[in-house]
Amino acid sequence: MFDSKKNKINTIGALLLALSLLAQSLRLVLPLPLFVSMFIVGTLLNAILFIAIAVTGFRTTLIIAWIAPAVALLQGQLPGLPFVPLVAVGNSVYILPLGVFKDANPYFVLAAAAAGKASTLFLGAWALLLTLDFPPLIGTNISFVMSWPQFFTALAGGLIGRFLLARLYGGSTD
Repeated sequence: MFDSKKNKINTIGALLLALSLLAQSLRLVLPLPLFVSMFIVGTLLNAILFIAIAVTGFRTTLIIAWIAPAVALLQGQLPGLPFVPLVAVGNSVYILPLGVFKDANPYFVLAAAAAGKASTLFLGAWALLLTLDFPPLIGTNISFVMSWPQFFTALAGGLIGRFLLARLYGGSTD
C-alpha cells in the first residue's frame, strides 16, 4: 500500500525540481550579462539533471528536463515556443547515456552525454533558424548559445553533480 522507496524518490525529485526552478530564477535576481548567467544557470541545471538521473531515474529526471525549458521560455530566456521542445530533447539526450551506461567509464559517458546534448541543440537550432524568420543578429546569438557553451555547461554540470553525489552518498569521484 505505501511504497517508501517510491515516496522517497518522488520527494527527492520534487526537491530537485524546486532547485532547478530556483537556479533558473537566479537570472531574475542577479544582474548578470546573458552569457554569464547562461554559464552559471546552465551548469547548475545540468548538475541537477546529473544528480536526478543518478538518484531518481528516468521518469522523474525527464519531468525536470522538460519543465526547465518551459520555465526558461516564460522567463524570456528562449527566443520562441519551438525552442522549448528542442531544449527538452537536448536535456533528454544528455540524461539518456548517464542513466543507461552507469557501469561504463563515468568521464567518457559524461563527455558523450555533453557532446550529444550540444550537438542536438546546435543542429536543432540551425534547423529552426532555417525555417523561422529571425533577424541575422538574433540568429547569430541563438547559434552561439546553442553551440559549444552547451557542451561546456553540460560537462561542468556533470562534474559538479558527480562531486556532490560523492559528498552526499560517500565514495570517491575517481
